[in-house]
Amino acid sequence: MRAVIFAAGLLGSSTVLWADCPASLVLEPAPDGMIALDLHWPCRAGERAVVTHEGLTFAGLLDEEGVLSLDVPALGTGAVGVLMPDGARLLTEVDTPVESFNAEWFVLQWQGGDDLRLEAEGVAPLLLGDADAPWPMLAAVVPIPSGDPDLRAVAPVTRTTCGTEVLAETVQVRDGVLLRRDLTIAMPGCDAIGQGVVVPGLLDRPRLN
Repeated sequence: MRAVIFAAGLLGSSTVLWADCPASLVLEPAPDGMIALDLHWPCRAGERAVVTHEGLTFAGLLDEEGVLSLDVPALGTGAVGVLMPDGARLLTEVDTPVESFNAEWFVLQWQGGDDLRLEAEGVAPLLLGDADAPWPMLAAVVPIPSGDPDLRAVAPVTRTTCGTEVLAETVQVRDGVLLRRDLTIAMPGCDAIGQGVVVPGLLDRPRLN
């Protein structure tokens, strides 16, 4: 295997020759504190790819040409990685001052087909991940609104989730500080199918001295 990894500003690129199959992962700056991710791996068409960055984790599917292109929030200066089912991995460094990023992000992420929702006043979440991928890993991301916003998770009660616990994780980035929290939602019995469980107050407020 031959690998070359380099970065310049908010612009990174990894090129790997893996079993005679070239792959590239390119990052470019995008508006609103986002990173444009462009993965090309022609011999991996249709495969599941897990994308990771500063605690954010989700799984997408490469298209029929082996391409995955999307925008991800720039949560910090940590590397962006892509992991394939057989362990093949691409990693691209992000090298830019933290002041260049939007320092206010909130992520709700979960595994499986549970249809969780993240609700924030006046902000539509960015949904990441492919629910049709094997072993789905999904995430909803919002820039944290100004003021004292109430961020809520909503878990629908379905035949799959009734009487169980829905497991998720939150990732919060404020002023360059990243906080991760496990979230467990106890679901009611199956007589509540069609309803939803609301979990308010997800945002960790800064402590006042």
